[in-house]
Amino acid sequence: MSELLRQRAQTALDTWIEEWAAGKPPSAALTVSASIDREQWQGQVCHQLRDANGGLWIRANAADRARLTQCIFGRSQKVASGDVIEEITGMAALALAEELWSGLFGEASLPVAEFVTQLPSDLFAAGAGAVQMVCTLFDLRVIVKPLCSHRP
Repeated sequence: MSELLRQRAQTALDTWIEEWAAGKPPSAALTVSASIDREQWQGQVCHQLRDANGGLWIRANAADRARLTQCIFGRSQKVASGDVIEEITGMAALALAEELWSGLFGEASLPVAEFVTQLPSDLFAAGAGAVQMVCTLFDLRVIVKPLCSHRP
């Protein structure tokens, strides 16, 4: 199951990178692990998307936002901060969430999304079905918990 999730997430991530990343970024290798370290996620700001099919939590702290901005505008450039840059980065973050949600859950529309600092405790329980995904390109960290199988 985790290999299937990895393949779906990799496809979604590759699509997002093609549309949003600056230049020709290096490979965006995505790894999946059923082991999720609760302490690494405690108190972190996460973009949470949940509905009857499952949940997706994308770590979204200030350092994550800065790496996402670098991915979009390029690492070697000094990008001035400002409202326009923040707005574009926000649009890119939403597009990433949409791409991952659609790729993983097969749904075109996003559930209600919110930013949280407290994750559901059942994500960390053994056998809960949640997995952690990490993309090395910009240190993207995601927890995925499908509740049911809804894609062929």
